[in-house]
Amino acid sequence: MNTPHEAELITLIAEQSLTERSKLTRDATLDMLGLDSVDIVSVAFELEDKYGITVSDNEFSKDQTLGQLLDLIEMKISSKAGVP
Repeated sequence: MNTPHEAELITLIAEQSLTERSKLTRDATLDMLGLDSVDIVSVAFELEDKYGITVSDNEFSKDQTLGQLLDLIEMKISSKAGVP
């Protein structure tokens, strides 16, 4: 499932984690992408600044896929906007 903000989120994650955008596929795990805790914190801070949402460190896990993370972020953005 592609989310409404998916392309924008993938670009944000690529920029914050210094990961090639082409590697950021929905089925890649954060571990496969080589995202470390510093990358995850950078992404979380950028999401908070850009969308006004909070994503805590414990909502990220190395075995989580990028698709799962994108869906979580999209849900938080929609909830903040009042979209059911």
